[in-house]
Amino acid sequence: MIYRDEKGFPVDETSDGGDSAFRAGILATCGHPYADEIDFARYEVTDGMFVRHPDQIPWNNKFNFSRDQAIPFITGLSVRKDYAPIVRFFYKRLRSFFFMQNTERDYRGSTKHHYPHSFIDDKGLPETRMFDYADPLFPHHIGLIILSGKMYGWYWFLLFAYPFHLIAILANMNSKHEQNQRICESFIYGTLKLYRMKKDWKEINLEYWFSRNEAEYGILLKQLAMK
Repeated sequence: MIYRDEKGFPVDETSDGGDSAFRAGILATCGHPYADEIDFARYEVTDGMFVRHPDQIPWNNKFNFSRDQAIPFITGLSVRKDYAPIVRFFYKRLRSFFFMQNTERDYRGSTKHHYPHSFIDDKGLPETRMFDYADPLFPHHIGLIILSGKMYGWYWFLLFAYPFHLIAILANMNSKHEQNQRICESFIYGTLKLYRMKKDWKEINLEYWFSRNEAEYGILLKQLAMK
């Protein structure tokens, strides 16, 4: 199933929109017709600042949009030839030294810190962390944004981005982590053939989405990866 809320934004089977931007990006990247019905502009609440879901609390908090959300969403915007939001996003991240927006855990005011600190988590329980801060964007993530936004003036940076991307693919060979993002990244870099060297990628991908009763996403990504 591909679940959507009353306004057409993709959600999970419980109607939770915490990964709505993530799902919207995958649908657009894979060319699913539902993507044409999604108001992608609503995900950008201010210039270069995206949200996980335009309406749902806390997912409409622009300070909890993570790298995991960004990769498929940026890829989807690129397939739609919607380059301007990608460019705005790039320069916003540049001004933040290429750290992502998720400086808060989920809810407004739940600020992360890059030093030891204690806080009350979303379940009302005390928790202590030594380090907790926004996701960094590494050179291969930055290169993905540059390629997706057709930012030709920054293409020189791909000299650094491509080696990091190839290292990430090699490091991914024995991992089950972030396979959806890896497929989207490889699609943008034109390295899907290298990604398919991972012997169990089909099983990992389908297992992830079948366990969520959203097999269609797994099938779409499998078809994309086989191109």
